[in-house]
Amino acid sequence: MSKTNPHGHALVLNGASSSGKTTLAQAFLKAAPDYHYLAVDTHLQLLMEAYQQKYVPILAQSSENKHPLSGYLLHGFVLTFHDLIRTYLQAGQNVIVDHVLQEPEWRDDLLQKLVAYPVRFVGVFCGLETLEKREKLRRDREIGLAKIQFNRVHQGMNYALQIETDKMSPEVCLKQVLSLARAQA
Repeated sequence: MSKTNPHGHALVLNGASSSGKTTLAQAFLKAAPDYHYLAVDTHLQLLMEAYQQKYVPILAQSSENKHPLSGYLLHGFVLTFHDLIRTYLQAGQNVIVDHVLQEPEWRDDLLQKLVAYPVRFVGVFCGLETLEKREKLRRDREIGLAKIQFNRVHQGMNYALQIETDKMSPEVCLKQVLSLARAQA
C-alpha cells in the first residue's frame, strides 16, 4: 500500500493455459513477499469442490446432468473471483493475479470492478506449439484448452507489459514484472 493510495496494488498476469503465469507468479512472490497470490484456477477449484458436495448428488438424479462448469455457472464463478480481487485491494493488500481472460465479458467485468484501483495488466504470451507441448507434459489440463484460449485471451487487452515465456528466460520475465511492480508502488 502506498502513502498516496490507501488501496493495494494489483498485477494481473493474463495468458492462455500453460503459458507460464503460475511459474512466474511463484517466482515473483519469493521476491515480493508483500503480495498475495490469487489464481482463477484455484478459485474455481475451491468453488467446484463446494458445488460438487452440495449439488452433484442432485444433478446425478436429474435428466439434465450437465457438466457443472458449463455456461452460466463458470461465468458466475469467474465474476466472483473478480469480487475477491477487489476485496483484497479494498483492504489495502497487494495481489498478483493469475488469470485467463478468455471471454470479453470477463475482461469487461474485471476492468469495471477494478477501475478505482491501481492495476497493471501483464500479457503472458507463448507460441501455440510450445503451449501444446507444455499442456501435454502437465497432465493436469484438458488437451486442447490452450489452443482454444490462444486466439481469445489477449483480445481487447491493453497491457502495461508483455512477456514471451517461450522466447525470454524466466529470470528476464521476472525482472520485468518486478520492475513494473516497483514502478507501480
